[in-house]
Amino acid sequence: MNARRLLASALAAAALASAGCVSAPRPDAAAPPEETIRLRFETDEDLAAWRIGGGEWVVKKGAAFGRQVGNTYAYLTYPVFFGAISSVTIRGGIASADNFNFRIAIGHVSAIFNWELADQNIYRDQTWGEGHNVRPRALSPGQHEIRFVEDGDVIRILVDGREVWETTGRLRGTVTVYPAVGSTIEVREVEIRGTPVPWIAVDGPSMRAP
Repeated sequence: MNARRLLASALAAAALASAGCVSAPRPDAAAPPEETIRLRFETDEDLAAWRIGGGEWVVKKGAAFGRQVGNTYAYLTYPVFFGAISSVTIRGGIASADNFNFRIAIGHVSAIFNWELADQNIYRDQTWGEGHNVRPRALSPGQHEIRFVEDGDVIRILVDGREVWETTGRLRGTVTVYPAVGSTIEVREVEIRGTPVPWIAVDGPSMRAP
């Protein structure tokens, strides 16, 4: 078993204490090797492969469009727990005119792009952790490529190839995208490079927004 597979098994078991969306692990089972998963939204079946936790999500024009309804976050979570993640690439943008609130949570690391109350983004590197506010808003109207990359002990967030924030740590857990406060986002493609842990069931994001 290579180093990343060993790491995946150990981290998956450790993560259970903080992730409220998983079942008990099978410590005797070997984690599969790292793989690349590419996900698109061309049909309703593509959307049905995800876990929808609130809001409204539809597929049209080759993208999943999601909006928050009321005070319930519109979580869209890929139902696989990853014991280790090398990178997550999301291609999409904000579809509403106000250009607010494209939110992503990769395990315990999260980003609120174009926060609605100020010209800034909010990045967090732990559940309920203090937000790191970075100006100005990272997303302009239109499509973007957003990447979360694990580089050794450093986690980097990039928008269209430009680094916008970094922190120390490791990426693991679930992959979730969601809008907020009346905004609508579109997601065309998600690419995950990581080590899935098949014996952990997922019913929502590893980290839920405060």
